[in-house]
Amino acid sequence: MPRSFWRLYQDILWVSAANEELLPTEFARLARQLNVAQGDDTDENACRALDELTRGPRRLLIVDNAEDEAEIQNWLPKSGKCRTLITSRFTAWSAAVQSIHVHVLDPVPARELLLRRSGLPDTPENQAAADRLATELGYLPLALEQAAAYIQQQRWTLDRYLERFAQYRAVLLAKRQPGGTDYPDSVATTWQITVEHLSPTALTLLRLLAFLAPDPLPRWVLEQAATSWASPMRR
Repeated sequence: MPRSFWRLYQDILWVSAANEELLPTEFARLARQLNVAQGDDTDENACRALDELTRGPRRLLIVDNAEDEAEIQNWLPKSGKCRTLITSRFTAWSAAVQSIHVHVLDPVPARELLLRRSGLPDTPENQAAADRLATELGYLPLALEQAAAYIQQQRWTLDRYLERFAQYRAVLLAKRQPGGTDYPDSVATTWQITVEHLSPTALTLLRLLAFLAPDPLPRWVLEQAATSWASPMRR
């Protein structure tokens, strides 16, 4: 969020709307965060959170990854000072929801991102290779960021990454699973290339953190548990 806007709100709150069944749990968590929870009843505390958002001070509620409008309709504050920001790949919103389409990058900014993030010199050869890679990645910011970070870490050339990208895209398409999510296959391919070079320990940690998503996990929790996890991670 731009720094010029975040100070307008007393609280900036976030809930995952990845599926409808998750929302009561998410709002019950908000109730604890807002200090309005009573007891352990999830549904009751979820209602308390929604009531607090409706009548409380100026807040921003971020409803992330909503599947459609009907799923979240009952969880949106309809009055009061709370404002709601919804992120979603759903497109058929009603007139009551002001939609802002997030576009992919234009070719020149995409090239600049690849070169700057990868740390490669801005030469005509690298510019041409960056243009080719950006086209393959569909100018998607997430795919561009993943690819550039990997190129920098491995000290690869853009052309070498393009070759590896073509190989992995063919494998993913042959399996008919371009990512297992609604994300374009270019994102899945860049992710697969990155995962390939992780150590066994890093892969184990990644799998563990995947089970804990989407809740944030403080780094100190991992550091304190490092001793007990060290042996299993080395297997």
